[in-house]
Amino acid sequence: MQTYGKRGGSGIARAVHGEFNLGSLMEVVCFSRIQCFTFGTVFGRQNIVTGLKYNPDVPKTNYFFKRTRHMPSKNLVTLGFALAATLFSGLAWAEYPEKAINLIVPYGAGGGTDLSARILAPALEKELGQPVIVVNKPGGGGAVALGTLFAGKPDGYTIALGTGSNMTIIPHTTPVGYEIENFTYIANYVGWPFMMVVNSEIPAESISDVISWAKENPGELVSASTGGFNYHVVAMELMSQASGGLDIRNLPTNSTSESLARLLSGDANIVVGSPATYLEHVKSGELRAIGIVSDVRGPLLEGLELESSKDVLGFELKNTTVVIAPPGVPEDIRARLEEAMESALADPEVIAQVNALGFPVQYDAGPVARDKTLETSNMFGGVIKKLTE
Repeated sequence: MQTYGKRGGSGIARAVHGEFNLGSLMEVVCFSRIQCFTFGTVFGRQNIVTGLKYNPDVPKTNYFFKRTRHMPSKNLVTLGFALAATLFSGLAWAEYPEKAINLIVPYGAGGGTDLSARILAPALEKELGQPVIVVNKPGGGGAVALGTLFAGKPDGYTIALGTGSNMTIIPHTTPVGYEIENFTYIANYVGWPFMMVVNSEIPAESISDVISWAKENPGELVSASTGGFNYHVVAMELMSQASGGLDIRNLPTNSTSESLARLLSGDANIVVGSPATYLEHVKSGELRAIGIVSDVRGPLLEGLELESSKDVLGFELKNTTVVIAPPGVPEDIRARLEEAMESALADPEVIAQVNALGFPVQYDAGPVARDKTLETSNMFGGVIKKLTE
């Protein structure tokens, strides 16, 4: 092996034969009366960067660089160092991603968000070339998981699904460990359709009919809603405000399935919910769908003639699932994930699988998804403030 402190003709020979590396680069720089720099003996008996062996005939020094006897050009020294640094940096930085990515679902397994994540994960794997692992982290209506994400390392290896509730409602009702404006937004994933459903107690065929009945029967309109403040509560409050004030009672439940049971039993007589939950009972005649209250309808509502809350009352709910990451993710990594999302959501097979859950694919690039999320949050914040005054 070539030793440092001597002219390195072997570096050119190895370069010509296709064995060009950082070691041969340094030897090329040292060839034939060119200023010769090699990384010095501070690294021990064999240079760890160039791979050149220690020559005991060359006096040992404590300098980082070792200068030899041929030194006519300072510019070539700079050139050699710049080329070496460039090659060294190319070795140090690998292309993202180089390992598995965790996709956090802020709810338990089996719900709509979880099921949509399990469609998205393999689609992203296909685009990124690395495993995408779904990790369920329930708690606090999704706030626990998003708080953990917010404090996480911004390296692109942990992303999460942010939903309407934990992004645009919960932060207005309870202290949370995150700021939605400071997340790194990758892309929007799906939209969530909501319809208004009543049982047979209310003789209504439309939203307008419900409003008229509620005014004639003050205090008799009972809305079942999961948990505390959520999309169901916000929708009923917006309907009340737009109608000049309605006397609506809220019946909190612990789950969507309980809300359905309360509606079927007659404990409640109206609900705002996902078609995936209520449509089967609408088709059976047990319940009646009277209107759509969201900005999207979704595949399950195709063919149904439903009055729109926007047309009647001037409002519509916007509930989307957005892919987010910790604050500060480098733009090149964010853009790579955004590109993967766009490609995945253009796949007809992925679209069909998501549609089967009742959600329409609703891709938006990261900056657009951020703007829409903040707009929705501001609107809901005003409603919630009024409810808590």
